[in-house]
Amino acid sequence: MYFDRRLWQLTRGLRGWVALAILLGVIASIVGIARFAILGVLLSHVFNDAGFFAIAVPAIGVAAAVILRGVVDHHRAMISHRTATRVQEELRGRLYDKIAALGPAWFAGERTGGVMLSIVDGVEQLQSFFGQYVPQLCIAVLTPLAIFVFIAFWDVPVAAVM
Repeated sequence: MYFDRRLWQLTRGLRGWVALAILLGVIASIVGIARFAILGVLLSHVFNDAGFFAIAVPAIGVAAAVILRGVVDHHRAMISHRTATRVQEELRGRLYDKIAALGPAWFAGERTGGVMLSIVDGVEQLQSFFGQYVPQLCIAVLTPLAIFVFIAFWDVPVAAVM
């Protein structure tokens, strides 16, 4: 795993949005875990020949969890991508200002195409870094803790083993 502190400094003023995307990702994970728990209840009712309503309630719960997880994850993705776009805009502005300060004479000694390719492609790759990698890295770290808390509700030793 790689985390660049200089890139992280570009998120100044946007870190609240990054944190919100991470929170929504953890909530989506928790809803996914709850979906599996409700599905377990549903299957136990099916195998125990429970009545229609005893099966229908968990089935509705599973469907609601699937829909809720999709909605929450969609909002997380949109927030992540908007945040990444804002970081890209800020960086593009800084790069433009730097190029303007260097002036056209600086490009006489450099390959203009290579510089422009680095600027355009380098900034575009930040969409993946800030829009997907950083939030998902944090979600991947926090989700096992959420699973522990969820399982510890029933059985702490089993949660500790997991």
